[in-house]
Amino acid sequence: MSATAKDTRATVTPCLRYRDAKRAIDWLCEVFGFERHLVVPGQYDDIVHAQLSFGNGMIMLGSHSRQNDYGKLIKMPDEIDGMQTQTISLAVRDAQEVYERVKRSGVEIILDIVEAPYGGRGFTCRDLGATSGASANTTRGRRRRQRHDGRRRTRDPKADRHLAGRHP
Repeated sequence: MSATAKDTRATVTPCLRYRDAKRAIDWLCEVFGFERHLVVPGQYDDIVHAQLSFGNGMIMLGSHSRQNDYGKLIKMPDEIDGMQTQTISLAVRDAQEVYERVKRSGVEIILDIVEAPYGGRGFTCRDLGATSGASANTTRGRRRRQRHDGRRRTRDPKADRHLAGRHP
């Protein structure tokens, strides 16, 4: 673990902005199963800050506004021809079940549900308001760990160095 990581639920937390954050919170909870951890309403029927938990992970979100320094750094997808600069991937028990809920909610499915060549199933959709892309994936079984160069890794560091041609 990184020396700077703390003993928290999640050490990396994506931060999202929505034009209608109240509606997005409801949608994320109903469709994907997020749980409200903290929701701070603003004075103009907006959300100043929210934390939604999902398993041991969390996202933070709020209403999009150009009225503060952070908001001035953010561009919404409709301001950049619908393109995305990041997506969020969720590990779920049953991708097919989540896929069906997403379809019923009416948002765009970008990549239909498929079997992944490395195991499991997954799909990608726009989230509410086309704010960002989200993927839901089910992974089956334990897979052998892969090295950064794509070759299989063993459980023996000496053998890994040998396979990589780096003998001690």
